[in-house]
Amino acid sequence: MELVHGLRALLAAHKWTTVFLIWEDRGDVAYYRAICRNFQTSEALRAEVEVISVIFNSASPATDFAGLLGQASAASRVTVVGSYPYLTTVPAIEAAAELVNRKYFPYLSVNISVLITPQFYDCDLYADNVANLAARNFYKRTLSTNAIQVFIGPTCVPEALNVATLMSGSVGTDSRLSNKRAFPTTITSSATHHTVLVQGFRALLATYNWTTLFLICDDHGDVSYYRAICRNLQIPQALGAAVRVKSVTFDSASSGINVGALLGQAAAASRVVFLSMQMPLTRRFLVHAKRSNMVTSDYVYICSWPGLSPSFPEMRWRMGDDNDTDDASEAFRQLFIVSFDSNRRLPQEDEIFTRRRSSIAYNYTYGETEQVLNESLSQGGGDLTDAQTLTRRFFNRTFTVPTGSVYINENGDRFPNLAVLHFDPQTESAEAVLKYEAATMVVSAVNDTVIRWISGQPPSGMPGKCGFDGKSCGDGGSLVDLWAALGTIIVLLFGVLTFRRVLEYATTLDRWWLLTEQDLVARIHNSIVYVY
Repeated sequence: MELVHGLRALLAAHKWTTVFLIWEDRGDVAYYRAICRNFQTSEALRAEVEVISVIFNSASPATDFAGLLGQASAASRVTVVGSYPYLTTVPAIEAAAELVNRKYFPYLSVNISVLITPQFYDCDLYADNVANLAARNFYKRTLSTNAIQVFIGPTCVPEALNVATLMSGSVGTDSRLSNKRAFPTTITSSATHHTVLVQGFRALLATYNWTTLFLICDDHGDVSYYRAICRNLQIPQALGAAVRVKSVTFDSASSGINVGALLGQAAAASRVVFLSMQMPLTRRFLVHAKRSNMVTSDYVYICSWPGLSPSFPEMRWRMGDDNDTDDASEAFRQLFIVSFDSNRRLPQEDEIFTRRRSSIAYNYTYGETEQVLNESLSQGGGDLTDAQTLTRRFFNRTFTVPTGSVYINENGDRFPNLAVLHFDPQTESAEAVLKYEAATMVVSAVNDTVIRWISGQPPSGMPGKCGFDGKSCGDGGSLVDLWAALGTIIVLLFGVLTFRRVLEYATTLDRWWLLTEQDLVARIHNSIVYVY
C-alpha cells in the first residue's frame, strides 16, 4: 500500500490524471500482479485519475511489445466500470476486454476499472454502495477525447436504477429497466432473468396441467434471488388466471426452523410445492418430506438454481452427512430444478486465460458486443459515442458468441433459456430433461429423455375426494347425503302421484257397467225432464 500512496502523491504533484498500466500476468510474478490490482482498486489513485490497463503474458513468444505500447494512444478508449462480485465475474470481464483489444486494436482499446473491492463478493453485501460508487466515478473522473464509459452493473440491486440513466451498459434484471423511455441506454444481458423465470415456470405448470401451487419462501436478507422469485410468483395472475397460489414464509437464520409445520401447511393446500431457498436447505426439506410420507406419486417439488457460484452451491443428494440415505435418494425422484441454461464452454484460449485469472467459476456473458462493434466501426465508429443508438443495435437479435447464442429481445432484454433438471436414480446426478426456449416460450423434452417418476407418471396435482388436507370428507359427505335424501323424496312423491293417476285410469276402464247420474236422465220433450 505504501507504493500506491507514493504513486498517488507523485500523480498529484504533477497533476497527472491518466495512468496506463502494462500488466504482466505470468504466474511467477505475483508481486507485479498485486501492484496492478491495487492500482485498479476503486479510487486508489484518487477519484479524478483514470487508470487504463492492458494485460500480457511475457512467457508467450508472440507478445507484441510495440502493440502494447501503442494501445495508450488508441483512437477510441472504452472504460468498463465493473461492479459485479469480484472473484466470480471480474476475470470474465478481463477476458472479454482482452479479446476485444486483440481483435480491434488500434481502433479500439478497452480498459477495466473495478469499483468494488474484493471483500464485497456478494450482491447483498455491496447493494448499498453500488449507486454511490458508480455516480462518483461518473461525475469526478474526467474522460479524455473519444473516451467511452460502459457501466456493467449487478443483477440483484434496485440501486442500479439510479445509475442506468447515466451510462450505456448492462444493468440488472429489474423489470422496471425494460422501460426504455426511462432507461434508453440500458441493455439487460445477465445470464439470469426473473421475468424469464416466471414465464418459464408458467409454461411448465401449463404443460402438466398443474393449477394449484404452494410456495415455501425463505425471507432471510441474504437470499435476495429467492425472495425475488417468491415476490414475482405471488403477483396476481402472474402464473395465469387458472393457477391458485398460496405461500408461507420463514427466516432461515432463525434458530429453529419447523420444517414439519411448513411442509404440513403445503400439504394441506397443494401437491405442487415450490421450495424457494438455497439448495442445501432444499435437501433438508426433501428428506423431511420423505420421512413424513410426503414424497409419493401425488407430490412434486420444484426449486430454482441460478447457476454455479460461491453464493449458490449446486444441488446434491449426497453431502457426507447423516442424511445420505435412501430417503434422500428417493425424495429427489419427485424434484424438478429450474435453472438457467448455462451449458456453455469458452474456447480453450479464453478459458485458460480466465482460469489463470481466478479459480472461481464464472459466467462469460459479454461477448455479444463484438458483432455490434463490427457494425459500428465499419460505419465510422460514430455510434460508439451515442449510447442510445449503440444500445438499439442490440435489440431483437440473436448473437453468436464464443459460448453459444444469446438472444436480446425487441426491448433490449436478454432472455436466457431455462433448463429443467431431474435426478436420475441410476446415475445419481441431475440431468436436463426439459428446456424452455425464451424466444418461443415453449417447453419441450431434451433428446427424448425419460423422467423417472416414482409411479412412472407425473403427479396430477389434483386433490383427492377428501381435498388436499383429507378433512373435507365429513362436511362434504353430509351435504351430499342431504341432497340425496331430498332427491329421493322428490322422486318418491312423483312416483306416488303417477301411480295414483295410472290406478285411477285402470279402475275406470274396469267398471264399464256403472251408470252415472247423467246416464239416468230421460227426455220426453224439450220442456219436460224426468230424473230417476
